[in-house]
Amino acid sequence: MGFQGVDICPSSFERIPQVIQVLTAEQVDEVDEVDEVDEVDEVEKLLEKKLLEKIKENNEVQNVFHSIEE
Repeated sequence: MGFQGVDICPSSFERIPQVIQVLTAEQVDEVDEVDEVDEVDEVEKLLEKKLLEKIKENNEVQNVFHSIEE
């Protein structure tokens, strides 16, 4: 029994992708080739930039706070 006779139940949610991207063997090889630190940093920066753009384009997002240099 919880506070003032009210049962407290934990809640959570799980995000299930609606679209699953399957990589071709060529794309997998390309990802595997990115093994140098400079290349990895550049890929991460590109992905971060794309993610920020997508978030900012979403009409339901009101504010975007981040520490990524643009």
